[in-house]
Amino acid sequence: MYVGPTGTTPTIDIGGVRSGAELAITRSVLEVRQGSSQALVKQYVTQEAVQLTVRGIEWNIEHLLKALGTGITSTEGGYTVLGFGSDINMAEVAVMFKHTLPTGKLLYIDLWKASPAGEITITFGDDLHEFPYVFKALDCATEWDGSAISDSRRLMRMRLED
Repeated sequence: MYVGPTGTTPTIDIGGVRSGAELAITRSVLEVRQGSSQALVKQYVTQEAVQLTVRGIEWNIEHLLKALGTGITSTEGGYTVLGFGSDINMAEVAVMFKHTLPTGKLLYIDLWKASPAGEITITFGDDLHEFPYVFKALDCATEWDGSAISDSRRLMRMRLED
C-alpha cells in the first residue's frame, strides 16, 4: 500500500503487510413503493462509502500518524517520538493499494482522497505486531494528475491488469 499527499500519485510505501486486506463498498438504498399492496417501483442511492483496511507489520511511527490522521513526530534523546492529542482535524491522503493475484496479474485500488479511520489497536504479544490502516474514501473531483473525474468514480478506481 502506498500513501501520499492528496492530488498526487501516492509513493510512500507503508512496508510489509499481512494478507487479508479488505475493501468494503457499500450503498444505502431508499426504496420507493406504490400501490396496494405496495410494490417496489424505484430505488435511489442515498449514501455510498468505500473503506480500505490493510494490516501493516512494520514498525514505523511516521506511518502510524497516517492511520491516526493527526499527530507529530520528533526526535528526543535518540528516540523517535509520536505526539498525539487535541487536534480535531483529520488528515487527507491519497491511497493506492497494489495486490498481486495468483495469476501474477496486478490489481490496483486507488482512493483519490481518503481520510483515516483515526483508530489504532496494537496487540503486544508473541505474534507479529499488526498496525491496522483503515482509510475511508472522500468525494474527490480530480484524479492525481489534476484531470476531472466523472461522477461515476469520484470515490475510487479499481484497475485490473490485462
